[in-house]
Amino acid sequence: MKKLIGTEDIRKGDLIRRERDNPPMGQAQAVEYVAGADQDPYIFDTNAFYYLLDRPKPPLPTEPGWYDSTMFSIEDGCKPYLLTEMGEWYLDGVKVTKESMGVVAPMYRLVREDS
Repeated sequence: MKKLIGTEDIRKGDLIRRERDNPPMGQAQAVEYVAGADQDPYIFDTNAFYYLLDRPKPPLPTEPGWYDSTMFSIEDGCKPYLLTEMGEWYLDGVKVTKESMGVVAPMYRLVREDS
């Protein structure tokens, strides 16, 4: 299933399909590529449509500690996530499955200012 996406939303590693309705002679109507960088349009073209075909899931952290999510950030009023030494995830004292954590990744480790 393809989803229309703006070039500003393309992330490194995304599988993208670039389509043009009436390409110039000798150019392909559609090209599929893996983005080599964030916001990588392959060839920037205001007449093209970009579709997200696949976005790889980022790996979860393995080092115990407190983490913030890019999707549900502390800055947005959400609580931090705790990864224990046993490899278990908690949010506000409630255990969360690793499968659920894959949805909120990527995660960033929180570091105390005095450390």
